[in-house]
Amino acid sequence: GIAACLTSSSISCNETVDSFVSRWDPLRNLVSWLNLVPALLGILIAAPFVLEFERGTFRLAWTQSVTRGRWLATRIGLIVGACVAASALVTLLMTWWRRPLDAASSRLADGFDHEGLVPSAYTLFAAALVIAIGVVLGRTAAAIGLSLVAFLVARIAIAAWARPNYQDPIRETRPGS
Repeated sequence: GIAACLTSSSISCNETVDSFVSRWDPLRNLVSWLNLVPALLGILIAAPFVLEFERGTFRLAWTQSVTRGRWLATRIGLIVGACVAASALVTLLMTWWRRPLDAASSRLADGFDHEGLVPSAYTLFAAALVIAIGVVLGRTAAAIGLSLVAFLVARIAIAAWARPNYQDPIRETRPGS
């Protein structure tokens, strides 16, 4: 009876929807740990690139017939493509799993981090952090650790300060339209 209750705002329907949503609360709390998946994907995909700079193997590629710019553009393009593909797969799985919860409550309430373009953006952000910190420091392990810390700080800051300002779209119905 959830489908019929989604358009109604009676007390019994509100209780039915609340009962449905509360039934899945333990799994929803577990899903909050999946906020780390974009960080792990970005770090794992970008770390080999940083490792090439740490070990100096990029010099071998630069002495071949490929120009530095083309090599760099290809490597960064492959990292971006892999990040988007991996995060798109995770997004599709999460969107499929959360479909009943999104129908019962707002997507912006708790599904925002796992659906749409947000996981891809966070994955690309994590990869960019690893690359930037790794190129500056020249150490892959330090880049991974600092990137993970910076990613968590950014996510906590967004959740604490930016997210409360997000709103559901305003829906207005006018008589006669």
